[in-house]
Formats: sequence, C-alpha cells, structure tokens
Amino acid sequence: MSKIHLLPQNLVNQIAAGEVVERPASVLKELVENSIDAKSNRIIINIKNGGIQQIQIIDNGTGMDELDAEKSFERHATSKITKLDDLYSIMSYGFRGEALASISSVSKVTMETKLSDSKVGTKLRTSEGKVFEKTEVGKNTGTTITIHDLFYNVPARRKFLKSENTEKNHLMDAFLNIAIAYENIYFELNIDEKNVYKLLARNTIKERINDIFGYKEEELIEVKYDSAVNISGYTLHPKACKNSKQNTYIFVNGRYIKDNIIAKAVQQSYNGFMPHELFPVFFLFLRINPKEVDVNVHPRKLEVKWENQQMIFSAINIAVKSALEKALKQQTVNQIQGEKTYAPVSSFKQSIKNSWEPSSNRYSGTREAMNFTKNIFSEKKEEAISDIAEKSTILPYINATQFLKTYIMVEYIDKVQMIDQHAAAERITFDRLNKSIKSKEFTSQSLLLPYSLNLDKKQLNILEENLETFLSLGISIEKIGPSDYAVTKIPNELSKDSIEEIVKETLSEIENENHSLKSANDKIDKLIATMACHHSIRGGDNLSKEEINHLILDLLHTDNPYSCPHGRPIIWELKLNEFEKKFGRTK
Repeated sequence: MSKIHLLPQNLVNQIAAGEVVERPASVLKELVENSIDAKSNRIIINIKNGGIQQIQIIDNGTGMDELDAEKSFERHATSKITKLDDLYSIMSYGFRGEALASISSVSKVTMETKLSDSKVGTKLRTSEGKVFEKTEVGKNTGTTITIHDLFYNVPARRKFLKSENTEKNHLMDAFLNIAIAYENIYFELNIDEKNVYKLLARNTIKERINDIFGYKEEELIEVKYDSAVNISGYTLHPKACKNSKQNTYIFVNGRYIKDNIIAKAVQQSYNGFMPHELFPVFFLFLRINPKEVDVNVHPRKLEVKWENQQMIFSAINIAVKSALEKALKQQTVNQIQGEKTYAPVSSFKQSIKNSWEPSSNRYSGTREAMNFTKNIFSEKKEEAISDIAEKSTILPYINATQFLKTYIMVEYIDKVQMIDQHAAAERITFDRLNKSIKSKEFTSQSLLLPYSLNLDKKQLNILEENLETFLSLGISIEKIGPSDYAVTKIPNELSKDSIEEIVKETLSEIENENHSLKSANDKIDKLIATMACHHSIRGGDNLSKEEINHLILDLLHTDNPYSCPHGRPIIWELKLNEFEKKFGRTK
C-alpha cells in the first residue's frame, strides 16, 4: 500500500498560509497591495482587536465581476503573469496568486466588489477557503474585503501571536511601509474605531514623509542619482539622527524591502558626518530594470536578490554621500552669507595688526599642532591678513572666546554656538590632507634623520604589504635592516612629533578596513582621518584671539563643519528663545 498521498487542497493552502500569513500585519500588507494593483486612489483600513477580530480594506479600484471574484480565492489564480518570462519583468505588487487563497484558508472572509460598468456588485463569503455564499449587492465601484477571526481554525498559530498592542504596532508598520511610497493615494487607518492616520493624497514624497513624521524642512536632505539604477528620496541631516535604528525605508520599484547591503551602504555614507553610535534615517526609492532584481526569493517579498550587488552598494553609497556633502556645504554657505555683518574685514585686519606679537616664539608651540593657513604666522603678515580677507568679507558672528581651554564660545545675534576646538582643527586638517592626497598635489618633507619604527611582527607584516598605501598618503617608509623600517618623508601638514603613533594607528586601521565592504576611497578617508587626529590641537591648548577667529573661518570653509572625520559633533548651538525659556522670559 502506497505511503505517499496527495494533501487536500485546504491543507495545502494552510501550509502556504504559514509562509505568507505570519501575523495580522501580513494580511493587511497583501490586501492593500491588491488594492494598489487595482489602481485605487482611496484606501481605508479598519482594524479591530489587533487584527484578530477584523481587518477590513475598502478601496475604489477597478473591482471584479462575479467570475473573477470567485477565481481570486483559487490558489495561483492571478491576472499579473501568464508565462515564465513575466517573472523577470514584474512591476506589480502581487503576481503569485496565492494571497487570498492562503488568507481565506485561515480566516472567514467577506468580499464585496463591483466593476464601474456594472449595475450591481457581487458579495462572496468564504470559510476555510471555500465560497459558501454568493449574492448580488448594491455597491460603489471597487472592492471591500473583510477578514474575520484570523487563525480561528489554526489555534496553534493563534497562540504564537504577541499581545494586542504588539500586533497593532506591526499593523501600523505594514501600513506605513506601503503608504510612504504612494503619496498620490489617500490612505486612512482606523484601529478600534479610532483614527490613527489620515493621509491626504500629496504631490510629492517629501510632503507624505512630513505628514507622517513631522520632520523640519532643514532636516530632510534630498537624494538624487541616475545611472544603472535610479535613486531618489530623502535622508536625514546627521544632527537629527538618533541612536536607534528607526525610520529606515527602502523601496525597489515601489515595493518595500529589507536589505542589509543597502543599509550598510547608507551607514557608510554617513561616516565622518556623525558619531558611529548614531544611525541614519532614510527613505530611498530605487528604480531598476526588473530583470536585474529577483523579487521572488522571499515568501512575503520582503527581500530581493540583486544581479549586481556591488553596483547597488556603490550607487547607494555615492548617492547618499554626495547628497550629504552638497547639503552641508550649502548650509555653511547660507550661514556665512545669511548672518548680519558684525565686523567688516577692515576692522578684522586692524585687530590682527594690533594684536600681532613681534616674537615668533609666541606661536612656535601651536603652529605645528594647529593646521591653519601657513602664512598666518609667517613673517609676511600682510599676506596672512589678505588670506583671511579672501575667505570671507565679514566675520559672521559678534564675538568668539575660548571656554575651559577646550571649547570656543561663538556669539551671534540670536544664538550661541559651542565649538569643540580639537574636533574643529581635526576637520580642517582632514579636508586639506584629503584634497592634497587625492589630487596627488601634496608635498612631503624629508626628515633630517629617518625615524626608526618600533613595530611588532604583526605590524611588520601589515606594513610590508602596504608600503605603497603609506606612500599614497605622503608617508615614505624604507627598509633599513632585515626587520627594521624607518620613515624618511611625511606630508608637510603632519607633525614630526607623532610619526610612530600615526604609523601604528594607520596600520591598525588598514587591518580593520581590509575586512570591510568599503570602497578604496572610503578606506583612504579613514586612514587620512587617523592622520588628521594626531596633527590637531587638543583640549587644554590655549588659543589667542586671532587663532580663534582663524580657526572658525577655516572651519566654515570646510566641506562639513558640523562633525569631525570620525563623526563626532563639532558644533552645538543654543538659540536665544531657548535661553529666554530657561530664564522665564518667554513661554
């Protein structure tokens, strides 16, 4: 007697439901996607008891006739594909034709649907996947589908659901994963007869994002990139990012997905713009030839497989990093040009002349530690003053003074800024080193006496494999014995006092970066950041008035004056109205 037998269709559907219908949120996702595929521009969702008692979707889409309505409950019944090749050009949400069959096998379903040119609609009721009632019904064009008693016939599945509040949160997440991408559709979400979201149809994605999350205008940075893949969307200003992974949305051809490669590419794009313990917030929309991405690799279509994973990683990294750099540069320009004129250059020139001390020893201790314009402390005082004048026609602040020998307090007409002097000098040094090294226009200074390095065996192995890397950074290292190496040249911007520390930390960074997905440019950035850190002023260094002014102006002319190359913040500000609130002057 044969031991192998065919399973009954309802059991097959319930097994499929185990993959497709994980929880109430899975049902909401599948049904709302159906509504979008049906060209709806108005979708209302009603939830009761965490989706267990009821999930109802009301749309104004194309609707179905009686025959198609019945077929829609059959397994692998779909209008989206007809042949194998169609799987490689999918642009719709649904295509497998198994969602309704799976959902109806573990719930009780009522469907009302009507075509625009029909006088009456069709009402169907199902139980355990089978239609048991079919009647005509008066109805507007579109479809209303109501899911009752989810998992009523699969108690084991129902037992593994979380609390009602947890399921509500998952339902809201599933709702937002769709609503964000379709700003032209009116969405309404009601839970237990209370309105949670009412999203009007909008003209832009930015409007929809702000309707949901309420970000400030200056917090959203637009991302645009068009090559093998088209990338658009928004990422959050580094200063607005938080220390938790929230509000990260990726859409591929309109479909929400989870993708670690893209998330890593975005995170890497923020390197040097914010502290490493913070996480970026982003809303990215990718348009790509459907033949280059497989959306059929996950039961709920939440993951995809890329034909060229490295291309996607690089494109995302370039798109987001370019957007951040452009936005931060513009913000700096706006700050320089937008502030009131507090001190013209002429008066600033005079203040430098008046405060200049004849003795060159006055600056000998800080000249190498601070990466300011070289001429500022040279014998050519007039050239130094002109150099400042070329950078800015005004001092864009009222006054600046050092605080605790670590911070610089900058007074504006409507706010106070605190600047971390070490982080600021580090950013200035990094930008100069970065530009000179990458343009191969840097000049190196030959050491009078080669500096012998004291390295362990592991460090020696890494060094021997990366002598060219050091040379590309302007550091020349030569072999002087069987296991001995010495530094013979370093970039002019670096101090001779920190050579061994710089080499050892750079070796450590090389070892770490060799195991990362980062591009060659990003790896070089990390190494330059390590070098810059050792040639910058420290907390505790005393600065003169002209040193303070020059530091601020140099900082404002960097690519990113808001964070050091390692991501730590440089500037913190407190606005006048916040002061007034603290002192009870205003509410």
